[in-house]
Amino acid sequence: MSKALRLASASALLVGLLGVGAQGCIIGECDNGKENCIQLEPAYAWYGTEVNQTLTYAAGKNIRVDAINGHVTLLRGASTTQMTVKFMPFSLRAGDEETVAQQDMNNDLILSADDTLANEVLIVTDRTPNGSGGLGADIEIVLPAGFDGGVTVDNGNGSIEADLTGGLPAFTTMTIQGAGDIQVDGAAGKLDVTGPFSIDVGVQAWSTEVGRVIGDRDMIFRVAAGLSGHIVAQAGSDGAVIGPSDTAWTVIETAPNHKEFTFGPDSATAGVVSLSIDGFAFANVTILQE
Repeated sequence: MSKALRLASASALLVGLLGVGAQGCIIGECDNGKENCIQLEPAYAWYGTEVNQTLTYAAGKNIRVDAINGHVTLLRGASTTQMTVKFMPFSLRAGDEETVAQQDMNNDLILSADDTLANEVLIVTDRTPNGSGGLGADIEIVLPAGFDGGVTVDNGNGSIEADLTGGLPAFTTMTIQGAGDIQVDGAAGKLDVTGPFSIDVGVQAWSTEVGRVIGDRDMIFRVAAGLSGHIVAQAGSDGAVIGPSDTAWTVIETAPNHKEFTFGPDSATAGVVSLSIDGFAFANVTILQE
């Protein structure tokens, strides 16, 4: 096992997992003889042995990832009938707790990848009720080529990075409950993307359903050329909505931080996507046509 001073991308994952760990620290008892004393100790991401699995994919199945802690990466694949999953277990512990971290991963970490369900392929990381809050696994998934089911990633803490351009998702749902950024290329179908930090979404096909993207830092929303749609964008109270310079886009400006956009010949039947900042006053929303 290697001791990675990654500090779990140092800011995002540790902030979410440890609370006071914004400084990359965990609370430990003082060892200098003082009574009723605690001290902050550096937190290390102790990594365990990788677990690799190959799964069968059938056309139309959804792909769902339910993760507790760690970075989730979805990559383009070449096979139309198979997908691969790599789990990289870790436990956040003090620098002298390698043995404890190993016990965490051996006894309390739950890793699961199931391709036998009728409607979806399900990939899960979890922990037992007694498991440490710093326990988790990074997940790397190579998607099947040409997949046409919906894609859902629900992560506790850690970033989501998804390249969906090798297929056409029936819907795109990405959620981070704790801390982490979201970057998605090739989103399609109904959009439901929510995270506490920055969000970057590229859309390859527009849905007739109402969608939403909610973040709390600067947001980038990228629209593929030739699409038709309607966007309602709300930046932070002191931020701005920045739209494409294309004169074919119709813009209604309520305020610098609140604008609506209509574009494409089929916009009347296209769904509306709401882009909004949840609280951070200076966050901007940038909309690009690619």
